Amino acid sequence: MLTALARGDEQAWKSLFETFYPVMCHLAYQYLKDEDSAEAIVQDVISGLWEKKDTLSIQQSLKSYLFQAVRNRCLNHLKSFNVKNVKFIQPGSYLEDEVLDGSFPLGHLLESELETELESILQSLPQQTKSVFLKSREEGMSNAEIAREMGISENTVKYHIKKALAVFREAMRLYLPAIILFL
Repeated sequence: MLTALARGDEQAWKSLFETFYPVMCHLAYQYLKDEDSAEAIVQDVISGLWEKKDTLSIQQSLKSYLFQAVRNRCLNHLKSFNVKNVKFIQPGSYLEDEVLDGSFPLGHLLESELETELESILQSLPQQTKSVFLKSREEGMSNAEIAREMGISENTVKYHIKKALAVFREAMRLYLPAIILFL
């Protein structure tokens, strides 16, 4: 689809609009609580893609790019108005029920985006840090078991786990608003 968009294929642009516009508007609305502003931001993102079609260079999936662009524009919009303590979904609302039961289409998009990002972060870790982290979190091994198996001290195991968690925490800081949607 990216190649067709870069060529200026109007059918591809129409498909992009039909596929992503409603979901991105919904996402923007969750940040802004203003339908007009949400639609304006999404239209700006999509029209910005059109304006840059000749130099379009997206290094991730189109869906990820659009999600990130809308999120960033919303956050910039909120910062410009010094909005604090934005509440995305009210506890007990119908929207919370939709997110939790999986019928919320944006929830699937966000879940997929977060899974992709987490896997990318995991793969970027140094090999020993990644191995220690996976043994701890996925295999449920204790620090002592990991230390014995890998031939390192328990303090080294703790260091690698702490290092991995710090990398995840820093990288996921940008996704906090999306994660809040799920809470």
